[in-house]
Amino acid sequence: MLGWLFKSKPAPPPEPGPQFCMVALPQPATPDAAAVAKAFRAVFPGKALDIVESDPEAMQFRSGDVPVMATAIPLPIPAGDIEAAAARSWMWPQAAAAMRSQRGHVIVAAIDNASAREAAIAVSRVAGAMAHAGKAVGIYWGNSGQIHRPDMFVEMVRDLDPPLPLWVGIVISARSREGPFTLSTCGLRSLGHKELEIIDTHLGIGDLRGTVFDISNYLLDNGPVLEHGHTFGRSPAEKWKVEHTTSKFREGEPVIRLHIP
Repeated sequence: MLGWLFKSKPAPPPEPGPQFCMVALPQPATPDAAAVAKAFRAVFPGKALDIVESDPEAMQFRSGDVPVMATAIPLPIPAGDIEAAAARSWMWPQAAAAMRSQRGHVIVAAIDNASAREAAIAVSRVAGAMAHAGKAVGIYWGNSGQIHRPDMFVEMVRDLDPPLPLWVGIVISARSREGPFTLSTCGLRSLGHKELEIIDTHLGIGDLRGTVFDISNYLLDNGPVLEHGHTFGRSPAEKWKVEHTTSKFREGEPVIRLHIP
């Protein structure tokens, strides 16, 4: 007990990172600003998008209160980035094959100090409109290390608040097909929270993903409320321990480890 009490204080939550993604297109040419705005109105009815700068190589929009830059690159996203992200894209197993047809891409990024959540939503909406206008082959969300199918991306941005599965990747490994399972997240750090890890749980994969997304949503809504030594669970009977520690997978990185049996 004394060893527990006198451990060093856990590291504070990380500062949020930049919110950006890459929209992969089947041609080097990029839709113009007017086409993106038209697509935005079609896929996100009732949401506002203003054109600030219509330069075809560096368009600027305002989505809500967030300025968003769209920079055209007449080259594919580098293959090294794509291969690793495609392997982690559990929602779209065909990502690698689909991305072979890309010929250009657009970097969509928030360019002010808005909250990470608001900036990510603004980037997601502009990227969804760009994908719709340019008939995109895929959308690479670098912070989550995933590639998303364009129609699924738009649907999640439109229907989920927030569309967390787009922003936070989940990597699951196991000793066997029956488990136990080990999980780590990728993307919470860029949203201003420590990544989550779970080691050797017997919770099923579907329940495991659902639980982690529920916890991540809770963190985004309520701030860094999972404190070291506390317990949590899906019911009063479940008392799973929260531990602030260093990552098993990323050397020296502070994480939150959830002890789920």
